[in-house]
Amino acid sequence: MKIKVIFTGGTIGSSLKDGFLASAGAPLELLKDCDCDFDIDEPYEILSKELTSERLMILSKSVDSALEEADAVIITHGTDTLSYSAAFLGYVFADCKKPIVLVSSAYSLSDERENGRENFKAAIDFSKLGIGGVYAVWHSNGVTNIHIGTRLLQQQAYSDELESVGLSFGRVENGKFVGKCADFERSAVPMLKEMVLSSASLDGFGRVLDIPARPDLCYPELDEKASAVLFESYHSGTMCVDENFNCFAKSAAALEIPIFVCGTSGREVEYETVKKYAETGAIPLSAASPAAMYVKLLLACSFYKGTDEIKEFMQRPCGGDFFD
Repeated sequence: MKIKVIFTGGTIGSSLKDGFLASAGAPLELLKDCDCDFDIDEPYEILSKELTSERLMILSKSVDSALEEADAVIITHGTDTLSYSAAFLGYVFADCKKPIVLVSSAYSLSDERENGRENFKAAIDFSKLGIGGVYAVWHSNGVTNIHIGTRLLQQQAYSDELESVGLSFGRVENGKFVGKCADFERSAVPMLKEMVLSSASLDGFGRVLDIPARPDLCYPELDEKASAVLFESYHSGTMCVDENFNCFAKSAAALEIPIFVCGTSGREVEYETVKKYAETGAIPLSAASPAAMYVKLLLACSFYKGTDEIKEFMQRPCGGDFFD
């Protein structure tokens, strides 16, 4: 089997330097003792907190090129922004017939607590099954889970544990995959891949205002620099819809800046708050990962103009991002 390994840095490719972790080049030791034909690429080398839209474009073009010859693509990546890269690739390569798997590590490979080697081995085992799509692997407490790229959650504070919204896609046990291979909607948005790969830049990135729900929230003043607003609700799908929120919503409407709310749907019964903010014009999104919805909205603002087009894109399932 021919696998293209794309190294991008992160903890899995880091080492201690003067008491601090720093990038240390491609961890080629991961390729030892593996029964695959590897080809490698290293489009950039960063700690993943330094991820930018420019680097996401470089990565997507590297993946696209790799898919022309390889049977699968494995990407080593840092944990900090793994959910964002996984979502981005999950949208761009939503209908890919080959596996694209992101691999990270809780600690550098020189640390006895690392799980990077287990993750990489599991990525190979999963890739051999030939299940198309974008995924991420994570080994913890003796279990290696396979996550759908567009369903990854941003990690909890002080934790590097990868978790999905809803259930994980499956797991790898003793080199074998255990799970369902067709339990999510794999549809792609027409021409999205072509638009991303042919673009010189993604001008919607940096123009989405992302606001988590907080008590007594201080709302920013909006101007034309913002293309859209994404609110991340509390776990119950609620937010405080008070006079401050209403004034913010009116300001956004006057500037024709759409407001979306993620974290609301997917419950048997919604709180009355959902009705209140929908009445202000805020648009509730289907049940999905907030990290993925942020990336999706960035893409929407890059390629679509006007609230109606952006809304249609945000409400269309892509790469398995929505769950029941």
